[in-house]
Amino acid sequence: MEGAGNPHRARMWRIAGYWDIDIDVEVDPRLTVQEAHRIASQVEKAIKEWVERVLVVHVEPLGDS
Repeated sequence: MEGAGNPHRARMWRIAGYWDIDIDVEVDPRLTVQEAHRIASQVEKAIKEWVERVLVVHVEPLGDS
């Protein structure tokens, strides 16, 4: 996904027949929160095309693990 890098700390749970996914991605630290949220929403949408349900996409400044 453009603007999102280094996907890490992926965690998955199976709850009531659904996969709940929590994944962290890094974005440029100079982005506004609104811009970072837009990227996270795009990541979440892309994941939802493959999996029933996604709980959270965390936004972190690039290089901040």
